[in-house]
Amino acid sequence: AIMTMLLPGINVIYYGEEILMADNLAITWEETDDPWACNSNSSVYQEFSRDPVRTPFQWDDTKNSGFSTAEKTWLPVHLNYMTRNLKAQSLATKSTFKLYQHLIQLRQEKIFKEGNFRVKAINDELLGYVR
Repeated sequence: AIMTMLLPGINVIYYGEEILMADNLAITWEETDDPWACNSNSSVYQEFSRDPVRTPFQWDDTKNSGFSTAEKTWLPVHLNYMTRNLKAQSLATKSTFKLYQHLIQLRQEKIFKEGNFRVKAINDELLGYVR
């Protein structure tokens, strides 16, 4: 996140990335909603399903992670929503959410808007850049 947020150009934060939302791999065949998965069968549907990344955003530790007051959401909320949610990360002294907030503020600094950029491949496993 630090590297990509401080590169030149537009940055995109994927849904839930800022709170480390995990894919919900526990979605059952009966709960599957994705047409690609539904057009397969119960033994291979997880190979085709995009549902694990489309679960409700985890706002807080209330029912349905604060996403909905409905009895049930269209896809089940990940079981870790009690601890991994925006409210908990907002209240924590240090969190991934607060790191993203800080990086967004840094991107407003002149050096990150207009400054020079140099990149160098140090070896096959290390890439460095200077702003």
